[in-house]
Amino acid sequence: MTARNLTLIISSFIAFWVFTLFFIEKLIPNEVIGEYILIFTFLSFGLFYLIISYFVNLFIKQKTTPFYKLVKSKGIRLRKLKVKMNNIDSSQKITNDIESWSNEKLQQIKELRNMEQYRRAFLGDVSHELRTPIFTIQGYIETLLDGGLEDPSINRKYLERTDKSIERMISIVEDLISISKLESGEIEIHKSAFSIQELVLDIVEMQEVRAKKKGVELIFNNNSIEDFIVYADKKLIYQVVLNLIVNAIAYGKENGKVILSILHKDKNIFVQVTDQGDGIAKEHLDRIFNRFYRIDKSRSREYGGTGLGLAICKHIMEAHQQEIFVKSELGKGSIFSFSLKILRNNLI
Repeated sequence: MTARNLTLIISSFIAFWVFTLFFIEKLIPNEVIGEYILIFTFLSFGLFYLIISYFVNLFIKQKTTPFYKLVKSKGIRLRKLKVKMNNIDSSQKITNDIESWSNEKLQQIKELRNMEQYRRAFLGDVSHELRTPIFTIQGYIETLLDGGLEDPSINRKYLERTDKSIERMISIVEDLISISKLESGEIEIHKSAFSIQELVLDIVEMQEVRAKKKGVELIFNNNSIEDFIVYADKKLIYQVVLNLIVNAIAYGKENGKVILSILHKDKNIFVQVTDQGDGIAKEHLDRIFNRFYRIDKSRSREYGGTGLGLAICKHIMEAHQQEIFVKSELGKGSIFSFSLKILRNNLI
């Protein structure tokens, strides 16, 4: 029963008994009872309804004011709850509203704690990644300043190593800027129609020198009679394919193969990069696309990776509302792939 209904019942009850007492005591003349009985009854009811309503609202205000004061004293701005008698089912509504507000705030606190934890981990990872090249550069420069600059056998070698460390720092910073823009939505997606086969072929041709240095055979399986035209940001998709190929060459098996394929399924194509490397253990697969996550950190630094490439790939595909996948097994290599929607098919 609502407070309003309760007030109506009490007012009606009191008005009835007041009228009855007036009638019994003959305070109303018999000759005017019939004429004024309805007027007197409604006036009595209205008067008592207003009085009771006032005290009910006053009671509700007295009960809820301490809660608002407590919330305000904690520095929390709360939208005032509507708890007047015309829309309250009893104190249970106040309880439900407060519980709902409390659950909302607890969820916000949880999200803030997760963000703080993520921020700390991110800052720790960045500091760790930058510390290595900085200390390396410092060591080389100190050696040169201590007399190595005049020694022809080491001065150029140390300067070249310093240059490589600086390049690594620049790569880390550039990747950090890229992933931050992707996550914040600052990077605009400029879509256009282009041939995915041509894009993959261009990258394969450019990376053949890198592959040969490691004795890796780079193979593009392009046996389809169809040329798949996709509608996406060509520059960003180029970055994804390039990253997957470079990783496959770097972490694949020496004198092995890296195979690129384009698979067609319904209205989608899947660009697939397969290597014959050591593979990835199952416990790492869920985290392989996280920032700075490396299975073998020493090996990653040996190949100059920043630990952000796969995370950037994931964000690029999410920006296209597509997915990137990984399948791997220890000792049997890895398969990375991503999907794109087909705009149209052209015969080659």
